[in-house]
Amino acid sequence: YEWPLKKAKKIDGHFLEGTLAHCEVKLTHVDDDPVRPKLFCQSVHRVNHSAFKGFNRAQLSVLEAAILLSRINRLSSAKIHTELEYLHIGFNKTAGPKEREAWDWITKAIEQKLREL
Repeated sequence: YEWPLKKAKKIDGHFLEGTLAHCEVKLTHVDDDPVRPKLFCQSVHRVNHSAFKGFNRAQLSVLEAAILLSRINRLSSAKIHTELEYLHIGFNKTAGPKEREAWDWITKAIEQKLREL
């Protein structure tokens, strides 16, 4: 999926066009670790584009599903499916077209990654 981007002002990079805010950073230090490396950055430019209005249950469920995807190598398949089933309850009550598109994209990515493990 191609997300619309805008060029950053102070660094060589981009930010999402529809974002509420963005922070441009430069990397200052790396603590290398095989399990959980740490990247230390310094903010060089911050912009608030719009006010944050909160999340509904579907949006929060999509966010939590994305976190599950990022931890797929550390969680069991059973744990991931249990969490997705629970998240889907709240998701179904408030999801609109954008949330459904994001949910489909993330759950397909989760299933693909689980097949690859």
